[in-house]
Amino acid sequence: VILHDPLHFCVYYDRDHFHCSYPIQYGIINSSLPSPDSGERKPNVRVDNAIAVVERVAKRQGLTPQQIDTLMDYVAGEGKGSVSCRNRVIRCLIPRSTVPHSAVLKALGCMTSLPSSPLQQLLFRWIVLTFDLVDDRGPLHAVYTAVFYFLQMDDLRPTVCQLLCYLTRREDVTEFRVQKIMELQKRVLAFKGTEPPFTALLAVYKTYCPHLVTIPLSTKRKVWFRPFEKSLAANIKRIQELNRRELLTSTAAADKFERHMKLAPPPTKRARKPVTSIPALHPAVGSSGKEGNVKISAGQLTSVSELCSNIAKLELPSQMAAVLESDLLRHVLSIWPDPSATLRLTYWLQHSLGYELDEYSPGSENAHLKRLLQCLAQLTEFILEPVPTVESFLEILLEVWDGEDYQTEIFQLLSHLSLQPFEDLEERYLQPLKQHFVSKDKKFKFAVLTCLAEMLRNFAVHEWPRHQRRREAWNEGTASHRLSLFSTAGDTEDACEDFEPLDTLRLFVRYVDHLIAVSLEEERNHVLIQHAATRFYEVVRELPTTHGILLSLPHDSLVFGSLLGPDAVALSRTCSLLVSCKENFSKLKRSQRDFQMTHTFNSTVLDFCDSLWRNLAFSDSDRPYPTILFKLSKEHLTICDVDSPHSRLSIIQHPALVGFVRRFFKETQEDSRRLHPTAIWKEPRFKQAYMDFLRENHLNGLVRFIETFVPSRT
Repeated sequence: VILHDPLHFCVYYDRDHFHCSYPIQYGIINSSLPSPDSGERKPNVRVDNAIAVVERVAKRQGLTPQQIDTLMDYVAGEGKGSVSCRNRVIRCLIPRSTVPHSAVLKALGCMTSLPSSPLQQLLFRWIVLTFDLVDDRGPLHAVYTAVFYFLQMDDLRPTVCQLLCYLTRREDVTEFRVQKIMELQKRVLAFKGTEPPFTALLAVYKTYCPHLVTIPLSTKRKVWFRPFEKSLAANIKRIQELNRRELLTSTAAADKFERHMKLAPPPTKRARKPVTSIPALHPAVGSSGKEGNVKISAGQLTSVSELCSNIAKLELPSQMAAVLESDLLRHVLSIWPDPSATLRLTYWLQHSLGYELDEYSPGSENAHLKRLLQCLAQLTEFILEPVPTVESFLEILLEVWDGEDYQTEIFQLLSHLSLQPFEDLEERYLQPLKQHFVSKDKKFKFAVLTCLAEMLRNFAVHEWPRHQRRREAWNEGTASHRLSLFSTAGDTEDACEDFEPLDTLRLFVRYVDHLIAVSLEEERNHVLIQHAATRFYEVVRELPTTHGILLSLPHDSLVFGSLLGPDAVALSRTCSLLVSCKENFSKLKRSQRDFQMTHTFNSTVLDFCDSLWRNLAFSDSDRPYPTILFKLSKEHLTICDVDSPHSRLSIIQHPALVGFVRRFFKETQEDSRRLHPTAIWKEPRFKQAYMDFLRENHLNGLVRFIETFVPSRT
């Protein structure tokens, strides 16, 4: 067999030797590895040179499928070959694109003839690390029974369990295999204690056939399989990412050349996708099932209409993680009646996210993890409910997060947390966020407040009703597992624990209210913080008041900061908030209203009316509710030496509205006629025209406030 890559190196294997040729600047280095059949066991310079060449090329650019297949011939060869030599060759099997299934079958076929258990363990680990890159997994499943045999070997058991979790299908779950696993687990339990890999494999079996696995299994563990061969895994990921970038670069260059030469129009979608850590769509079986029952894989569907027409014939992929990058599979996941689909996805996420946590180091973003988080954010946006495994991942990640890596994706996932007691919510997520909030710049504060606003919206619109339906179903003793895609009976019992969702919402609003006050003071009422805070209170005003409770009023720092600030949009949005608060108050019965909150609201409204319309700011006018903002004496006003201070915050002289007044006169009056803003006050027709002008310029909140709280505007 001769395999030649003219740009890199030539590899060929005959009966006696394994040869490697590598071009250098002034010639060719030719080296040979001793064949396993040659009986040459002691390493020498010739062997070291050959392996060094392969290592150098593999770590720099990876190996092609043909080269991997040829190298596997050497590893799988029968005889008395050097263990260290085979070990180094296995670590060189870093795929550039895909792994041929023939190489994996050779690796599995030579297991019993390998001279050492560590070599078998390394080969099994390589198969697990490259499983997602195998070009065809059908032949691998054909040797499921042979792989199951290796469970009896203590050193190989964790890796074999992980490989079986990847290969298992419904038809593989039999009573004999379940009994065999339980016997092995019982034997291991007496000597070593519980082995998580056994529990993970039984959990996969239970998802397919729960009547065969009747023992209770713990599902609280976050990581079932410990990471192994970190350097080899890192090299494989690096080469795959390098290959993906090369594909994107070459594809973009080819498209640019074709468009420049007008050979073809620019394609809207490329048929070939780059290799990612998320598995591609692979059918679990062939194109036909038993007795000629035709099966259709998700990869064959192109539209939702085809999905609806073939939903009864649809076959789920061999790895449910493919749902993360398929829009059609997200629809399937949301309506699939078998809960095994979501459980399979959960197990994959537990392993993948657990591995990424071990590899995470602040300050260095991983393209694979970024893409995975983006897909998870899209999935949660689609199904409108959190994924428990992702919540556990976020809890651990926030403890070591630097506030910069994956910021957009993390905030998207945090906005879809499940409704839980506020003490748990604060300890797990809010406190780690607060540590960054108080030390970061205004842009980070803006992002956090926006995230918290969306989190509150999710609590009120989706999580609160779901919690109520789950509790009602639990009290009635009816099945409620379909109320949530990712819940089991035990999870439903935990979710129905004794806590009041409304208390969580109230404490959450109070917590964010404090953060808003702190951020406005630190950032000196910056416009970004004002708009983020206003967005949060706009969500608060939309919360249902069926329980007779108005959760909160906007904080004084925001309300009066916008009144005294230079931003007209912030002022208009604050006025709109006050109008909404008045509408919410009117929905409550008199006995349900909080006296102190009502008193504060009335004082705030009077301050705004006196400032914007009545020209009574900083005055001692007789009013039923005392002022909150304008507590200045006449001596202080005299010291300020400002002409007509009482009208400086009116809608015609307010610093944020002076520009609108000037533009109003410019559009409605002749250029030769110069008018003072007070002219609007003197002529009633100007007042209404000016209000219409403000409405046309999207200051609807300001106009609504005047129309609501100032009945007579003449």
